[in-house]
Amino acid sequence: MPVSTFFKTMSSGFKRLDKTFLSFSPRHAGDYTVRQLSMAAAYTIFCHGEIEAYMEGWATAFTDLAETSWRAKKATRPLVHLCTFHEGRKTPQSVPAKDIWNEVVFRAIAKQRGVIANNHGIKEQNICELLSPLGFDLTAVDGILLNDLSAFGTLRGQHAHSSHKAQIGTTFDPFDRRSKVRGLETLMLNFDNLLSSYMRAAK
Repeated sequence: MPVSTFFKTMSSGFKRLDKTFLSFSPRHAGDYTVRQLSMAAAYTIFCHGEIEAYMEGWATAFTDLAETSWRAKKATRPLVHLCTFHEGRKTPQSVPAKDIWNEVVFRAIAKQRGVIANNHGIKEQNICELLSPLGFDLTAVDGILLNDLSAFGTLRGQHAHSSHKAQIGTTFDPFDRRSKVRGLETLMLNFDNLLSSYMRAAK
């Protein structure tokens, strides 16, 4: 199954992070050092970042398509959905002095770009905010993937919003994090195919 450039970049990032942060051997007794636990926490945070960049990359691509299609005077699904989602206007009471539709469209596009720029997560809510306004049907996405992404987002939050002292006081298996990332990568293959199919159909 062919994958998108976004998926290839994310997958390469996972491999790089694995080599950088999980180069030590598993300890079946679970007696990992403070340094090893710290490296695993960093691995979790940066893998989360790779997934976040993947989601935002697709959302940006759909938003770019909406803008270019408007400039080309072509109605595409991302454009129609974006304007429907973000904009509602009252009927003009007099002849407008300027093209009100340009204003409507570009305000909707700007709002969605703002959503992307201010995104800081990979949980179900984040994915809905990034992709639903652009017309992508999230009901087709595997519920297990959405749950696993939300769970991984919670793990990342535990590391990102806790002091180092608090983190090293919590024992966890660094290689369980690797398993979670690989599981997400596998589940995201079909998700990537859905996104690619939507892009092809939308053009």
